[in-house]
Amino acid sequence: MESVNSATVKQAPAESMVQLGNCVQCLIALLADNYDPANKPFKFAKLDIKDGGFWCNNADAWNFCYALPQFEPVENVEDTLLVVPNCLQMGWCESPPFFCAASETARDVLIEALLQEVNLPKHPFEDSMLNEATASSAVLRLQATATYLNLVEVFVDDFIGATNNTSPEHLEHFSRAMLFGVHSVFPPPAITGHQGEDPILQKKLSQEEGTWRHTKEILGWLVDGAAFTNQLLKEKCTTMAKLITKFCKKSHCSLHTSKN
Repeated sequence: MESVNSATVKQAPAESMVQLGNCVQCLIALLADNYDPANKPFKFAKLDIKDGGFWCNNADAWNFCYALPQFEPVENVEDTLLVVPNCLQMGWCESPPFFCAASETARDVLIEALLQEVNLPKHPFEDSMLNEATASSAVLRLQATATYLNLVEVFVDDFIGATNNTSPEHLEHFSRAMLFGVHSVFPPPAITGHQGEDPILQKKLSQEEGTWRHTKEILGWLVDGAAFTNQLLKEKCTTMAKLITKFCKKSHCSLHTSKN
């Protein structure tokens, strides 16, 4: 039988993944195009999705079954243990575009909620985002004549918000828009009735990844909205330096090329 990827008729919207390679570039462009440390510092917040799978029915689940490795060799094929998952596997070629289509839709809802002038209701998680987020009076005075900019990006399961309007009122509205926007497509247990945890990853909220900060680690980069800089994390620089040092000690190295 053909593998599930070979036999798949691709129907997921491929354009849903086009944005993936542009997220970091958009952040760089935002800081570069608006460089003015005197009166327009940016703050960032990030929300992560806990589970990135989609359920499939019992009949379709057999398309994604796989053999479970066993400690003892299996002599009879009848004794092979199979896993028949009701969740689309990330090894399936259609899983990433399907998930990105969902997360991109959530971003669209988020942006629409952000642009609305009506007040959104209080969200149970917003306090985790607004801790120490109040702008100082000096910054507020400087921002009185500033041009306010907002940016919302999504990278698979990471929702990223950026704004240079750091007033408490705007950060509260932005936080609610992000939270309700994500929940519009990935609803909480109170809506779905499932027994699991909330789709918004609580562990990351407790680690203040969702809290509005001038400096935030985003997609492996350290983004500083006050200094208007973007740099690699220290541990990544150390790893790269070690690899370069190791490479320089070799007389030659092999070149790996794609089979395609």
